[in-house]
Amino acid sequence: MSDSAKSISGAEITLTDERWDHILHGHPEMAGNRNQILRTISAPLKVVEGGADELIAIKRSGRRGLLVVVYKESGDSGFVITAFRTTKTASLDRRRQIWP
Repeated sequence: MSDSAKSISGAEITLTDERWDHILHGHPEMAGNRNQILRTISAPLKVVEGGADELIAIKRSGRRGLLVVVYKESGDSGFVITAFRTTKTASLDRRRQIWP
């Protein structure tokens, strides 16, 4: 089973079961947050440039935290690479902002 969300550029970004398992393996605190990942893609606080043509969607999560979703886009489709929560924003703030 896979779910998807439209990115801010209109691309359909897919979250596959394989990627979901990868996220849970590395970040077990993300359990139960599959829909939040999709909402972060479709309605981010901001999107910044990642490495290797990745995009990083960021949304507030909790009082001080952020939910970070790393994904790739090509034309009108794409896929989630990983997602995690963080309170460390310095490295994200140094990246080139794509949107808004």
